[in-house]
Amino acid sequence: MSWGGFREGAGRPKQEIQRQNRTVRLSEQEWEIIKPVVNLIKKDNKIGRDLLNKNKEHKKIMVKDAQFINLTDKDITIYGKNHTTITFPKSGTVAFVKQQDNILDEACVDGCLFDIGKRIYTEVGNVPKPEENIFYIVPVVVAQQLPERDDLLVASNSIKNENGEIVGFTSLNVI
Repeated sequence: MSWGGFREGAGRPKQEIQRQNRTVRLSEQEWEIIKPVVNLIKKDNKIGRDLLNKNKEHKKIMVKDAQFINLTDKDITIYGKNHTTITFPKSGTVAFVKQQDNILDEACVDGCLFDIGKRIYTEVGNVPKPEENIFYIVPVVVAQQLPERDDLLVASNSIKNENGEIVGFTSLNVI
């Protein structure tokens, strides 16, 4: 009879990836945000590398001499952090996405008969090819159809006047 020592199959199984303990102090709210990301990275380390690389790619937007071209049908005014504004006038060219609505079914609610459909986006138009240091302000639906493009920006965080009309935005975002 043997007491103690190594026994075949005993103990915690060896892990493929050796992990070390790290200490980070977070509030409960911060932990709730980060926890799913950590679990996702633990499942597939490639996701973490992709997130880091994507983040590095977006840093190129901070280019000093960048040119911004507005491909929407309205002038876009940005209210800056330093209490200044800049307006990007519409260029005359409007980026667009062709859409097609396919009827799937009908519904009747309280005597009102209407269609239930599915919208399909078929073609993106008037979006130039990427060029270094040029960013295009486009409608959201256009940027959503071309998520791989870091040069397509959408106006975000609208500012409204007392009548509820949009008068500007506080940022331009990549989708």
